[in-house]
Amino acid sequence: MRSSSLRLVLRILLLALLCIGVASHAVAQSPAGGPPGPAGHGSGAPAAPGPSGSGGGGHPTTGFASDPDPISGVQAASQAADEAISRCDTRTRRCIADALDEYATALRALAPQLPPALRDLPVIVEQAATRVRTARTKKEAIAAVTSAIQAVHKSIALLKADDPFALRTETRASSFVIQTLQVANDKLEKAVGL
Repeated sequence: MRSSSLRLVLRILLLALLCIGVASHAVAQSPAGGPPGPAGHGSGAPAAPGPSGSGGGGHPTTGFASDPDPISGVQAASQAADEAISRCDTRTRRCIADALDEYATALRALAPQLPPALRDLPVIVEQAATRVRTARTKKEAIAAVTSAIQAVHKSIALLKADDPFALRTETRASSFVIQTLQVANDKLEKAVGL
């Protein structure tokens, strides 16, 4: 019963964080005089034409008008997942897998706004959760998370190849994912009785 109520609380928390990010993004774009509506979706492009098209934001109100959605959203989801994983008992990997599933769900909502090379982050995390849940040994569970970390590093390499200028802002999202996967890996390393 405790696990299901914890999952419900985490879902509500992640949904609230996502709503706040979307609302702040909409507020940042609406007073700038650009066209109304969800034109800010994509790989960090501002709603109104601006001098930079890859995440710098072209609005005079803030220098990071497009950052609150994808980057801050990934950071908030990562922090929530870190906390959920940290609360997991070291005797069960199911809790870790459930936290990773919730994390994948949060990332899926943000993925369309990330650069194309990073849009598979939710899939990577979801696959890690499935493999952790079905692992027969502690070693298999750890290997699943390690494999996911390597897959995220490959996504970063693809992003560097596609757009070296996007590296500073957009790869921050993948670094948050790597940190969260590392938290899961560390928790599995300490696990007993798996």
